[in-house]
Amino acid sequence: MPKSEVTQLISAIMNIRRLVQERMRDTGHGNFFSMSQLEILRYVAEKKNPLMKEVAEHLKIMPPSATVLIDGLAKSGKIRRIADEQDRRLVRLAITNKGRLCLKKGLQKMKSEMQKVFTKLTKKEINNLITIYDKLAKILQKK
Repeated sequence: MPKSEVTQLISAIMNIRRLVQERMRDTGHGNFFSMSQLEILRYVAEKKNPLMKEVAEHLKIMPPSATVLIDGLAKSGKIRRIADEQDRRLVRLAITNKGRLCLKKGLQKMKSEMQKVFTKLTKKEINNLITIYDKLAKILQKK
């Protein structure tokens, strides 16, 4: 594949992520949080008290970057830090009821916003997009 096409694809992927983030922004109520924070809430709810280190690994970011994201969620009462029972040096995370509600609303908003976008595509285009994303995910998971 020519470098120019690779550059175009990378640019398109980054642009889509930025535009989805903009659609998710809740400017009316100040309840905005990033896609990364939404993914942290989803991961913590799913994994049941993961370590902070595990969240950083899941997001593929350095622990200090994860800490900054988690600090915002903790300060807003969506995540709670818990000392590990076996090793007090380790910090586990738990989603609060407020966090669960925020996660639910965030996912509903994402679904609603993306449904508006997908109405502009044909059924065939949507199926092609799903096929391509699934294939890309499988390729990327193989390492």
